[in-house]
Amino acid sequence: YTVPDVLNDGTIPASPGAITFLTGGVNGSPSPFSIADYWIWKFANGLDDDYSAWQHMRSTGTIYAGEGYTMKGPGTGTILTPQNYVFEGKPNNGDIALTISAGNDYLVGNPYASAIDAHEFITDNPDSSGTLYFWEHWGGGSHVLWEYQGGYALYNYSGGIPTASYGTNDPDVATGGTPTKLPGRYIPVSQGFFVYSPGGGTITFENDQRVFEKEGATSVFVRTANSEANQPINYNEDTRMKFRIGFNSTNTIHRQLLLTVDENATNGYDWGYDGRLNSVQIDDMFWMLEGEKYGIQGTNEVTAESVFPLGIHARDDGLNSIQIDHLENVTDHVEIYFRFN
Repeated sequence: YTVPDVLNDGTIPASPGAITFLTGGVNGSPSPFSIADYWIWKFANGLDDDYSAWQHMRSTGTIYAGEGYTMKGPGTGTILTPQNYVFEGKPNNGDIALTISAGNDYLVGNPYASAIDAHEFITDNPDSSGTLYFWEHWGGGSHVLWEYQGGYALYNYSGGIPTASYGTNDPDVATGGTPTKLPGRYIPVSQGFFVYSPGGGTITFENDQRVFEKEGATSVFVRTANSEANQPINYNEDTRMKFRIGFNSTNTIHRQLLLTVDENATNGYDWGYDGRLNSVQIDDMFWMLEGEKYGIQGTNEVTAESVFPLGIHARDDGLNSIQIDHLENVTDHVEIYFRFN
């Protein structure tokens, strides 16, 4: 399909209106309701971390079921102002498969008219890295790339972490925003996310991934914030021990890392439980696993002898600090130390 085939103005949900897709310029308009089609892009089976691999679809390019795409709105209000859209057409059903090559990323999206279970999606996709990447654009009302304010939140079997705050995972994107979203287990209707494949294969959506789950703390549409989302992050209900460790850099960048205790994980690399960072900031902290940088780590136990190596790098001299952001299901007798070699 093309985007104009399925997308309508949902300002009045019960009475969807037409959208005019402008083929000239880079700005939309609230009246008449129009979208600049310049910003409709997809990233379909492109080389990992290659910005030039974005494919320009505009309003006439073909987007297949299961693929995600980017689009900017009509320009009503600020970047925090929500805009409703209505998709019209026959809902997708059954298996949907996309081919991905080794070392490539694919921007995909929930193609069903229901939420999907991220755990089941990961299980059904052994050709992926086992971690999902959700972009949150929280600030920067500009068309200039380096003025964008956003970053990637991560989710896998171990849980989710938000994107970094007052910073970004991409050196081409500016600092200055505050993320508010923590991805949950259930991926809402039309939510897009990146999948990475180390060895290539197939990305598959299946009916057994579908669940009835309304948007809320466990089913979060990771976009920009709105009035209801500007609340403290809701941590998913989970009985496992989770350690959320924070890093504050001299350049006011905050990164949160997650360590989850799960009997299915080990102290080494575990597919689906350890989440590799897809890019690193000018100042950053990460779990070090087999020489790679991770934002999420799973382990089968935490004892008095447990040690989990951290890596830190800083662009500028100055004060950097490490803190405990949040503890989940961790008893009071557990003591946490940071050892510097």
